[in-house]
Amino acid sequence: TPVLKGVNLTVHTGEKVALVGRSGCGKTTALKLVNRQRDCTGGMVTLDGINVAEYDKNTLRGNISVTSQFPYIFNAPVKQNLLFAKPDASDEEIEEACCKACILDDIQKMPQGFDTGLGEKGMRLSGGQAQRLAIARVFLRNTPILILDEATSALDNVTQKSIMDSVAQSKQTVLMVAHRLSSIKDADRIAVLSEGKIIAEGTHEELMCSCEEYKLLYQSENTPQLL
Repeated sequence: TPVLKGVNLTVHTGEKVALVGRSGCGKTTALKLVNRQRDCTGGMVTLDGINVAEYDKNTLRGNISVTSQFPYIFNAPVKQNLLFAKPDASDEEIEEACCKACILDDIQKMPQGFDTGLGEKGMRLSGGQAQRLAIARVFLRNTPILILDEATSALDNVTQKSIMDSVAQSKQTVLMVAHRLSSIKDADRIAVLSEGKIIAEGTHEELMCSCEEYKLLYQSENTPQLL
């Protein structure tokens, strides 16, 4: 059974576009088609008008950075984890990326700072620290295309907003998926998926007026739950 059905979405250079919808509607699958973690069984994804299937995978992925809800942290010091993204990065570039990702203060408080070992799968980091370190990594890499798949799910709202402000100010083309709609409400455009189809597109304000599905998702997130 196809996960996506007749999806037609154009993303312009430098645009920040979010995909939202209930669990299982096809958001993450759509993102995986962009860097060919999965290939289309019908239709195509194009980049600069060329089918991504025609690109060399290394070339394609060399221009796309991805970070997800559960990023992989290497059993290595903090600095080495960052240098995997850009081996020739200067100390100034590393600190700037960490500052944008709101992780610099945490690193400076670690026993050996940037030389602190993180253990197997980053066991010495909290979930939020691991996400912020992974976000610093993609800021450092600074590819033309950035994919964020629930990348700030473990962060508090203040930290999340600071990071998303840095994303908004970048010149990168950004595709985002989030269940927590507060993280994407300032996107240039939001596409609402339902059962594998895009049922509405627009800004947060436009969708709150025109799309009942989006309105319900947003209201359910912002309605206090009684215990």
